[in-house]
Amino acid sequence: MSSERSDRVVQRFALVTLVLPAAVTTVGLLVQLAALPYAPARIPLYWVGSGAPTGWGPSWLSLVLTVVLGFGLPAVFGLSSLPSLRRGDRGPGFRLFGAQALGISVLLTIVVTSLLLRSVGATSFDQSRAWPPVIAGLAAGVAAALVGWFLQPRSTRLEPARGVNPLELASSERAAWLHTASLPVPAVAVITAAATIVALRAGFGWAGGDRDGIAAILTAVSLLLIALLVTTVVFHVRVDARGLSVRSMLGVPHFRVAPQEVGSVAVVDARSLGVAGSWGIRVLPGRVTIVMRSTSGIQVTRRDGRMFFVTVDDAATGAALLEALAARAEDAGGQQTLQ
Repeated sequence: MSSERSDRVVQRFALVTLVLPAAVTTVGLLVQLAALPYAPARIPLYWVGSGAPTGWGPSWLSLVLTVVLGFGLPAVFGLSSLPSLRRGDRGPGFRLFGAQALGISVLLTIVVTSLLLRSVGATSFDQSRAWPPVIAGLAAGVAAALVGWFLQPRSTRLEPARGVNPLELASSERAAWLHTASLPVPAVAVITAAATIVALRAGFGWAGGDRDGIAAILTAVSLLLIALLVTTVVFHVRVDARGLSVRSMLGVPHFRVAPQEVGSVAVVDARSLGVAGSWGIRVLPGRVTIVMRSTSGIQVTRRDGRMFFVTVDDAATGAALLEALAARAEDAGGQQTLQ
């Protein structure tokens, strides 16, 4: 990729992820500041499924929500990915992050600003008042995300896999390699913030006597986000006589590739998988990837063609040991066949 095109990728990502969301949020704030003197002291902030308000708060809280979410969430997306882009990392994950940042900013700004404007001069809040701004915000958010996607140039760059030479092990020598792979702080912050917001919304719903089941659904979602956090924030990666083991800090999920299953081992840059700039577990037919950082990882291709990949520091050493253990298992299997 040329230097000019590389600079264009970074500039467009910054435009879509940071500049445009900041501009949208600023416009929303200016409109809210103009409307705030005419709004009632308290406005509805939470609604049940029918659209009836169940939670109220000071009107100035809309400004706080707009600043924290409108500026904060795009900043998390952008500032966590820009360093990787400047280093040369590429992949559709970055493009998706930029589109999400712009779409979320537009969605939140329109919803919060519209709800404040609809409260100006209102003496009561009918059940239909909550949904038009939400529907309009969703439509505008999706449109903005599409614009953000197409404003960014395609930037996939594949890196070849690097084969490894097996470690030299004596026939009776035992060896083990251990490392920890953890999510970066921005990813943990995003999941934590999402779980907190949903949990607070569920709490207000329960306190308001929600009868439509929305609070129960939001409670389940918040518990799911918490479970996602504690089961994916840290993985323990181990290579020993039993093969490659990747286990979360709670023990679930747990992935294992036995030495006799290994067809080939390589050290692969996450960019070549098209997932740089995003994190998490992806389980697809014949393929499992665990991406914790924009770095290299161990890629194992099983004898049946299925692939497993995990990003981890010092991947070359772990891959070399796994290759040696797989060769030892193959030799042992061949000797048993001869006997």
